[in-house]
Amino acid sequence: MKTKLLLLATNLFTLNINCEIPTYTSLKDVIQRCQELPGQTYTQSCGAWYEKFRDQMNLRDYTGTLPITDTAYATPNPKAAVSLLIKYGANLELTDTYGLAALRAAILQAKPKIVKKIIAAGANLEQSNKLQETPIYTVINQINRTTSDLEWLKTNDQYNRLFPAEQAKRIAQLRAKQANNIEVLKNITRANANLNTTNRSGNTPLHLVTLSSKPNIPALKELVVAQADINAINNCPDNLDAYTAISQDNGERKSLDWQKNYLYNTPLDNIYSQASVCKTLSPEAYEASQILTKHGGKITDRNSWRCRLFGQNYCKLITPKTN
Repeated sequence: MKTKLLLLATNLFTLNINCEIPTYTSLKDVIQRCQELPGQTYTQSCGAWYEKFRDQMNLRDYTGTLPITDTAYATPNPKAAVSLLIKYGANLELTDTYGLAALRAAILQAKPKIVKKIIAAGANLEQSNKLQETPIYTVINQINRTTSDLEWLKTNDQYNRLFPAEQAKRIAQLRAKQANNIEVLKNITRANANLNTTNRSGNTPLHLVTLSSKPNIPALKELVVAQADINAINNCPDNLDAYTAISQDNGERKSLDWQKNYLYNTPLDNIYSQASVCKTLSPEAYEASQILTKHGGKITDRNSWRCRLFGQNYCKLITPKTN
């Protein structure tokens, strides 16, 4: 009898805990703490609380971030959290103190499904930041940075000797992140983002890919297939000073207009610039050059200048056949 009474008391105590209704003091509190109740989805369990605090949807917290650019990714279910934030009035164009709007934040988190949802909700694909870069540049920067991090992990022998298990784990994480980055890029290109916009440095997204010594081939292929201009010219005025210094070092004196035309690059020129620094193209850069050439990529007179500077053998080795 005592055993049965003890069991009943335990069950009543457990029932009381499970049936306790949670309370929240703010939208941030809801996002951070609300969880799915047994037999319910996240939306069913937490949706009413999001609605209750809808007047806080577009308020920055003490760190300067917005619910949709930061706190939403601190939940076990960020996709559902973002969906509820959008449903109850989150402004997709509003930026936080760090210049991030909803779409850029999702890109930085490498969340392709959330990126797709935000785009479907009407996010501006051409919203520029202080560097005059639209969200597609954020993706390319993420891809280039992840490529660089992977290369560092693979080649840093000292780190690998000290932390062999950590190296393998980190490489797996970065590869998974890179796969997500590529999916994010596809979501943006296939939503008809402008692929030929230029940033403050005069680079198109394709220029940005080919500036890497090891261009990401899936990213390059995606931009080419999406019909990015593969012969766009980098027309950044800031490049003029750099060219002037080079031309003077080589005893050349030309007109201002000639200097401008002489320096500015196509994406294919960017790849060949790597050879002058690294003496030879990486396998990735060589593959990228072949892809661009196959689709009509051209070189400018800049390569003629490199022939004079580095010798004819340089041009014979890396210059593709052109019509």
